[in-house]
Amino acid sequence: MDKIISKTAESMNSDDLLIVIGDHGMTSTGDHGGESDNEIRAGILVHSKKHHIELPNRPMHQIDIVPTISLLMGLPIPFSNLGTVIVEMFQRDLWEMAVGMNYEQVKRFAETYATQKNFGELHSYTARDSNTMEDQIDTMSRIQTLLRVAWTQFDDAYINVGLFSLVEAALFLMTNEAMSYEWIVYRTGCALLQAALLTDKTDSDGSARTLLLMTLAVSILSSIISLAHKALQVRISLDSMISARTLGRDT
Repeated sequence: MDKIISKTAESMNSDDLLIVIGDHGMTSTGDHGGESDNEIRAGILVHSKKHHIELPNRPMHQIDIVPTISLLMGLPIPFSNLGTVIVEMFQRDLWEMAVGMNYEQVKRFAETYATQKNFGELHSYTARDSNTMEDQIDTMSRIQTLLRVAWTQFDDAYINVGLFSLVEAALFLMTNEAMSYEWIVYRTGCALLQAALLTDKTDSDGSARTLLLMTLAVSILSSIISLAHKALQVRISLDSMISARTLGRDT
């Protein structure tokens, strides 16, 4: 890789810009799916023959590359990108313009998202007047943090419903029982309850989820009893066969 980068840098024109970005790092043993610094941090190399580029010491995120490259190429920043432009890759007299364009794009996305999701707290950030470059960078950072928290919240109740549904379906298939009319009615009811929870999340008191979980629990218990009964029958059959063979040898 060093030779490829070196050869590429030597063959560059004076107005070319070389950017080499790592996807992710890894440990000395090759692991790259964890949360250690060696795994979540990646390298970046920026080189230009014409301009001296000194990257900042502050942490940079991979999403910051998108608005930076977009503006360098004279292209609009993707609407849903929340990255902050790396101003050090621009001439100093263009810093405010680059940050201003980045800020307006992030603000438009935040306003649209806040309106669609009725996200009142996000409106409080987009309504502020951020006129200086420092204020705009600070506002973008606050919007990023707020959305990152909102997007990483999980509904434990629905996760439990999903796990119970998976276990119940697996155990029911393992019983290999013939589908009776009663079971068809029961499974149809479960399916309707699950569909209702997925399509309409207004179950504020959790009554529908509680009813579904109780129903699934009863089915799981029934399947376990059925499987235990079958296992007992198999054990009795095997014991009978062993006893019959032993008796045959004795006679």
